[in-house]
Amino acid sequence: MGRTTPPPPLNITIVFPDLGRLARRAVRLHPRAGTPGLGDSSLGGPLLWPAGDPWPICQQSHDQLSEPPSSLVGVLQLYARDVPDLPFPDLTDLFQLLWCPNDHDEPWWGRVRSPSGGGLRR
Repeated sequence: MGRTTPPPPLNITIVFPDLGRLARRAVRLHPRAGTPGLGDSSLGGPLLWPAGDPWPICQQSHDQLSEPPSSLVGVLQLYARDVPDLPFPDLTDLFQLLWCPNDHDEPWWGRVRSPSGGGLRR
């Protein structure tokens, strides 16, 4: 069941007209406490991951005393079926956000991993 956000109490572009040109459509997520599985969209839940693929690590150099590469932390997993208003690239139906827990310089993003075959790992 989809949830919606109520309309704002006022039209902010009337108060600040210059903001009108910056307006964009947004998808607001409404996470709820629960016990998600690998096949569920979740914030902080388990990620569906191919069994034959190694867990990703951050390859960037870190500011803290030459720390070695560290494992990324799974943050968000979204299935297209659960967020139909969010655009997904062609032939994809899963978005996963992983985070490096260390500070480092740009770039702050990694590569997009294309789907691979094989079993799935928990």
